[in-house]
Amino acid sequence: MEETSKVQMRKRNMKLFPAYKTLSWDYIFFYTINFLFLTQVKNINPADVVIIDSFYYLFTVFSQIPATFIIEFLGRKNSIILGNILSCMYMVVVIFSNHLFNLIIAEMICAISFAIKESAEPSLLNEINTTN
Repeated sequence: MEETSKVQMRKRNMKLFPAYKTLSWDYIFFYTINFLFLTQVKNINPADVVIIDSFYYLFTVFSQIPATFIIEFLGRKNSIILGNILSCMYMVVVIFSNHLFNLIIAEMICAISFAIKESAEPSLLNEINTTN
């Protein structure tokens, strides 16, 4: 009986996963629009935009270990929700920022967000316990 419920839960997760992945995908055209937005609307030099993007990769390296601790503390499902909320915060900060420092902070938020999501998502399909 328990095997049947596990199989049903996996099938349900397999049906929900494409919808989730569509909503949380890697912002299909976001990066090109982001570059144009920062250079034309915010009047930031293209060289500064490249420097800001380089901070993302720096923060990606340093956010892997805290992301692991966050996933262990919150659980996989709650961590993915936190990662999506942080992604939304990243976009809001980019939209309303006026200084380079704010954009660097936004890249830090984005790096933490993606570190959490990329670590927690692969095991989402095999998640059986609905309380975790």
